[in-house]
Amino acid sequence: MIDITRRITRPGVVRVVCDAHPHMLAWMVVHDSPYYAVTDERGAFRIEGLPPGSYKVTMWHEGFRPRGVDKDGRALYDEPRTRTRDVAIAPRATATIDFEIR
Repeated sequence: MIDITRRITRPGVVRVVCDAHPHMLAWMVVHDSPYYAVTDERGAFRIEGLPPGSYKVTMWHEGFRPRGVDKDGRALYDEPRTRTRDVAIAPRATATIDFEIR
């Protein structure tokens, strides 16, 4: 067993790959906020417990159009995409925000 520890000190997106298995890879989204969501199978999400105020909500997607394979046989896709929207949350209210990527 090899213990590899690297402390991540700032927000961002980290791509993790396995040197031995080309089909094994992951993305980590590191951020400095307790408010986040992962979409469900329909692409819907909910962020609970936000205090009233104005926010910027950013959607991140790893990329979805195939672009071939790399030298190790890993599937390559288009670049990750982000979209940001402003939203205001009133006291005891619900807000809706939509994202679309093409």
